[in-house]
Amino acid sequence: MNSDDTGTVEFSAAAEENECEPLMILSRADSILEDLPDVIMELDTGNVYRWANKAGLEFFGEDVVGRDASHYCESEMGDCGDFLSQLNSDGSKTIVESWQRRRDGEMRLMAWSCSPLKDDADKVTGAYVTARDITEKTRIDEQIRQHSRMFENTIESLL
Repeated sequence: MNSDDTGTVEFSAAAEENECEPLMILSRADSILEDLPDVIMELDTGNVYRWANKAGLEFFGEDVVGRDASHYCESEMGDCGDFLSQLNSDGSKTIVESWQRRRDGEMRLMAWSCSPLKDDADKVTGAYVTARDITEKTRIDEQIRQHSRMFENTIESLL
């Protein structure tokens, strides 16, 4: 790195010195994906899980890779677990909520974000899905609504 008197900085690193940089970036990305608390999964075009981060393996179990997404779905929606059919018509990200069966059998409400995975020819080859467990937040929100209604009813009866 060279510096001149005008305050600009010139980088003079040779390309050969940076050959390992993509591997370092991939290693960092893998580490970040493993440490995220949200479930991150990759699906093929048949809605079969091809990859899961640590949170996904902990939530669904070590045998989730190779299984159909609908295997874990407990919602009454007919297309639950069929993430590819839920992509927006323009292929943009979509968000859905569904009840999922955790590896211990407990039902949890998950908020899913689904993004298409495309090849160089812009053909959809699968999807990346991320999920966050919103069960407790949903329960708390419902309790707040109930308490609010009770409070409103009490005020109305006093008037």
